Amino acid sequence: MALHYSVIDECPCPKPMFPILRKLEKETGANFESIYRGTDVAKLLAKFGKHDQAWLFEHLPPGVANPPGRSTHELFSDGVPYPGPVGRKLVWWQCGIDINDADVDSVIEAARRHGWTLFRPYGAGVEYHHVNFAHKPSRWKAFYRAVFKPRTSRKPKGKHPTALSEHGAEFIAGFEGFRSAAYWDPWGDVWTIGFGHTSGVKSGQRVSRAKALKLLQADAKTAATAVKDLVHVHLSQNQFDALVSFVFNLGAGALAESTLLKKLNKGNYKGAAREFQRWDHAGGVVLAGLTRRRKAEAALFLKKGSS
Repeated sequence: MALHYSVIDECPCPKPMFPILRKLEKETGANFESIYRGTDVAKLLAKFGKHDQAWLFEHLPPGVANPPGRSTHELFSDGVPYPGPVGRKLVWWQCGIDINDADVDSVIEAARRHGWTLFRPYGAGVEYHHVNFAHKPSRWKAFYRAVFKPRTSRKPKGKHPTALSEHGAEFIAGFEGFRSAAYWDPWGDVWTIGFGHTSGVKSGQRVSRAKALKLLQADAKTAATAVKDLVHVHLSQNQFDALVSFVFNLGAGALAESTLLKKLNKGNYKGAAREFQRWDHAGGVVLAGLTRRRKAEAALFLKKGSS
């Protein structure tokens, strides 16, 4: 099956890799300089003033660019990042990635926080900017679905609420913690206020709790959209709010690949509710705060009313 491509920073890249790189770019502000450069995207590269591997090998000084058919930028092995014979065909996640030198370390660190391992196969020197994934990135399918939302022939069996309710916002707020004054979040490297709101926040800014709840509802729209896209059965408002809380806390990828979702989409609501409690770990350790939140989400999911 032919591999399709997307473009990030005017660089063609394998389509499954695009959501992952976009995530890392947003978190670090990095600039990607070159990714896939096979002859099949030569015209697209030319549109951005770039060249394919064959052109680089022919026009650059000897030793600067690998010959065609021997570069991870074409999805062929050169014998360095991955074992096996030179010229062996590689898969999408093994594509070479060139990053601005100043951004390499921050991108590697951001990837590590997601459980992805990027490494520099050529070490220092002129190829310092080149990185490869050591393994297929975990949860890549969930990131792919979240960005491209491929059509499915399976139609929802019931209706979904359209948004997180005010009660749902209060429910999430009870676990997020309220800050009326803007503060610098060193983990996210961003100014934050209210119940974790970050968009457009500046030093010295203040917010009321009522306004912060409105911001929380707006921030939860992405999580609400993920729930609507992934769930194919009828949901009450309480069930919808519980799932939005789950995604808001853990991300769409967690729900997308969960047994909770599989059971729910088979109509096993009680079985799905029992799955919430499996998500109370972080780094292999059970956290009391997550245990409390998962129990509350399961209870809200099973609560009668708000149909």
